[in-house]
Amino acid sequence: LLSGASRIIFHLLKLGDKGQLVYDLFNCFITYALCEETAKYFAAKKAIDRNLNKVSFLDVLTFACIPGIGFELMEAFVYFFTTNIPQILVRGFSNMHAVFGLIVGYIMARGYKKGNMSAPFAAIAASTFVHGLYDFGLREEYLDGALGSISLILAIACFVITIVTYFRVAKMRKDPYYTDPL
Repeated sequence: LLSGASRIIFHLLKLGDKGQLVYDLFNCFITYALCEETAKYFAAKKAIDRNLNKVSFLDVLTFACIPGIGFELMEAFVYFFTTNIPQILVRGFSNMHAVFGLIVGYIMARGYKKGNMSAPFAAIAASTFVHGLYDFGLREEYLDGALGSISLILAIACFVITIVTYFRVAKMRKDPYYTDPL
């Protein structure tokens, strides 16, 4: 629904007349990244609100990561039938949507801890920027240049973040800062 609404806005504003760059930027940062990250945020927010009195920092991370994993699995199913093996492997190992969820969860949890009411906006903006930058670099006309390299670096970074997070969560589970209710 959000993606559809963004396409309607795109056409109402006649952004298609502005050239390929505007088209690519809008698709990558708004239609794909912003819409996906907003939908995943609202899925996480629903779970957090249901458990608000007992939710911890670690719970917020988890609730924000789960929609990302679900989205990753749904996209992987589609890509399995529409793309090549190297891209499937990169997507599988990079775990990008889950990492985007971690970005949202971390910023939201810190916001809850500090009473920062603008944290959801910062969380969506940060994950949208990283997601949009990754998608933009994968556009065929930019793939061989610096933007393509940025996308590769982001994929590698997400893989590393996934591994680091696994070990970091083991330590976080022993720290009351992360386990006590917010």
